Amino acid sequence: MIWEEVTIRVHHPGLEAAAELLMDAGAEGVVFDQADGLEVVRGYLPQDADLDARIGRLQKGLDRLPVIFPGLRVRLSRNRVDDASWKDRWKEFFHPLRVGRRIVIAPTWEEPDPRPGDLVLRLDPEMAFGTGSHPTTAGCLEELEEWVRPGIRVADVGCGSGILAIGAALLGAGRVLALDNDPQALHTARDNARNNGTEIECRQGDLLAGVNETFDLITANLVASLIVRLAPQAAARLETGGILIGSGILEGKGKPVEAALQGAGIEIIRTVQKGEWITVTGRKR
Repeated sequence: MIWEEVTIRVHHPGLEAAAELLMDAGAEGVVFDQADGLEVVRGYLPQDADLDARIGRLQKGLDRLPVIFPGLRVRLSRNRVDDASWKDRWKEFFHPLRVGRRIVIAPTWEEPDPRPGDLVLRLDPEMAFGTGSHPTTAGCLEELEEWVRPGIRVADVGCGSGILAIGAALLGAGRVLALDNDPQALHTARDNARNNGTEIECRQGDLLAGVNETFDLITANLVASLIVRLAPQAAARLETGGILIGSGILEGKGKPVEAALQGAGIEIIRTVQKGEWITVTGRKR
């Protein structure tokens, strides 16, 4: 399949707004990076009849950002890629890495060198996001190491490649539900779960809408505005004393997230910052 790779370079204050505009244009997920002193947000749009119209709406939204953030620099670029070239791009920079105390994330095309007791998580991102290299993913995995107990029930909201759901299963969770609104991400998550010998259920959905069961732990590596929207849903689906791990929160966006969680009955018990990215852990009262 042919995709349009859309890259937005922007000063830090406009990063989250640019990411939301890109998702509104149809990107099912975004990945963040830095280049030439600017923040970079990248997403992929399908090459279809609506592409030019969606790019046009995106550009109009980006053109308004300097009005909201005076002096902001923002630039959009496009590149056509297919599934094969996507995989080649991953192979350029995705290599085995250690996260937390004993999780080793390794691409399927390289052999890791684990220590005794390590948990090796084999991953092929395909067309989904999530390799463990980003501070938000690493922050969630480190919190999962702290909170996953044998047999607990876990929901991963916005699962992408399935990395957090699979990590929870490898750490001993008994029931894992992976949710995403992108069918391609769910396909990738299923494949990765199978390659790791883990059993997770993958389900398409908008956050936790339509989910009726309860969980001991919910993880959500999204963006601040989506975690704010998720807060009441998560509180309704968490057991008393259950844990919520939320990340994808830019520096300066933490207070609204904490207020939303606390307002929903989730007490903040830990906030960890890696660079400009915040991971928040809360417990349902």
